[in-house]
Amino acid sequence: MVSVIGAVTAGPVFHVVDHDLAAVWALGWLYSAGVVLIGIGLHTFLKKWTTLALMVLFVMLNFTSSGGVFRPELQNGFFGALHGFWTGAGFLEGARSILYFGGGAGLGGHVLTLVVWLLLGGAALVAAALYEGRGRWPVEAPAEAEEELEEAEEELEEAVAV
Repeated sequence: MVSVIGAVTAGPVFHVVDHDLAAVWALGWLYSAGVVLIGIGLHTFLKKWTTLALMVLFVMLNFTSSGGVFRPELQNGFFGALHGFWTGAGFLEGARSILYFGGGAGLGGHVLTLVVWLLLGGAALVAAALYEGRGRWPVEAPAEAEEELEEAEEELEEAVAV
């Protein structure tokens, strides 16, 4: 929904995006899906600190590393370095490539950046599932458990009768 809201707002509402709206939507989907998966995966480990961590990762570092109108060469060294692989910069540069350069200007690298962040989110989700599933035993259905109990009782009666 986030990418749909962004595309509708940027296109028909504010008329900022007048072409390739589907491509911008796809970039928005990659970006938001990666952030959501990372957030869900980290919640298992960070609990109540997840919101703070996501704000640091995807608000504070995204705004400063993406640069907006400033190229990475004009940014502070730390944020200029983040610009090369951070997800917010990948989205911004990918959208800039689509809207201003017709999909040229390294669009593939920016899409790859977003896909890598999506994969990191998937890995965080898998790690959380494995962590939360440790030490749990499968639960039998009540009917299966009742059948096993009846079989055990019959075996006990046969053993007592012998």
